[in-house]
Amino acid sequence: MIKILTVCFKPTPLNVIILMIFEEIENRNKIKLKEIHLFKNKNDVNDFVGLNDLKLIEDIDKISRKEVQNLIDLINNYLLEGKINLFEGVSDLGIELDLQEKFPSNFSQNVVNNLINLKPGETTSYSKIGKEIGSKAYRAIGNVCKSNPIPLVVPCHRVLRKSGELGGFMGKSDKTWETNLKKQLLKLEGYQI
Repeated sequence: MIKILTVCFKPTPLNVIILMIFEEIENRNKIKLKEIHLFKNKNDVNDFVGLNDLKLIEDIDKISRKEVQNLIDLINNYLLEGKINLFEGVSDLGIELDLQEKFPSNFSQNVVNNLINLKPGETTSYSKIGKEIGSKAYRAIGNVCKSNPIPLVVPCHRVLRKSGELGGFMGKSDKTWETNLKKQLLKLEGYQI
């Protein structure tokens, strides 16, 4: 039986609310991270939860899976220090990601593999990724980043425009709170903006 577990928390250093959706596979005693969403405020979280018919666990003390609590701690530590590789950290916690399911094409997997190999504070551009993976489909690379269901873990915030400008984040264009969040994430990783 598969059970959906939805957890929400407000990390210490950022003015953002993080919502994580897990799939709990009881007969395998495994947990899979399906999605991460970042929200500006509680109303946006409630709207998303309602629209998607999710049951939200807001009291972290009521989470029965230690892996979830450990991931919350890992994300909080990343946001405090900026030097933690969340992709490796999630794997070390024994949480499944199933990148094949999230990024089914070879093209999208090549883009994601490029992103997960970036170190905190290291940035790239759509054209650099294209060069690395042998493609000039820069908009398609951007679309892979835009549709990334697990931002922070697959660090699409590290992709800048070729000119060095920030560009959008999580599918939103410049001059939005998402772009400001991207700037904050890069700064905490030590990237000079």
